[in-house]
Amino acid sequence: LLSLCKLFCLILILLSLAGCMKKKDRTPDPIKIKPGLSERERVHSTHQIGVIAGTNGRYDLAIQQFRKVLREQPNHLEANHDLALAYAKQGKMRQAMEQFQKVLQINPNFPEAYYNLSVCYFRMNQPELAEEYLERALEKNPNHAKALLSKAKLAERRGQLRVATKIYA
Repeated sequence: LLSLCKLFCLILILLSLAGCMKKKDRTPDPIKIKPGLSERERVHSTHQIGVIAGTNGRYDLAIQQFRKVLREQPNHLEANHDLALAYAKQGKMRQAMEQFQKVLQINPNFPEAYYNLSVCYFRMNQPELAEEYLERALEKNPNHAKALLSKAKLAERRGQLRVATKIYA
């Protein structure tokens, strides 16, 4: 009986070392910002942590950080926009779209928000609304590269090769 117990323990140790056992998924401890920073520095640092987390695919952490920023500065344009992007990356299109709309309330001349709304509408299979927001993005910035590329691809899909070629040129 003792040797069976030792054998079982040895197998568990080997499996653990080989990475075959599933480790508990732990939520990261809240990130603490260095005390003594000004509000501006604290907000900036918190936002940057969110950006880094989002860049590394840690969208829950990114969302947490962007929400912290927005509790202190509800009209922080970049945090609102980045929060919307994080929702979109998670596939939460409704939340992303609501957040992009908030961005446009803060700054109605922000072409990236119009473009990203068009992407959300495309993903939700609403091409008419997607095209409408794509056009709005281009009204705000006629040289918006991603919006131009999307418009050209859309024209291509419709068989409008001259329109697509003109955009690509």
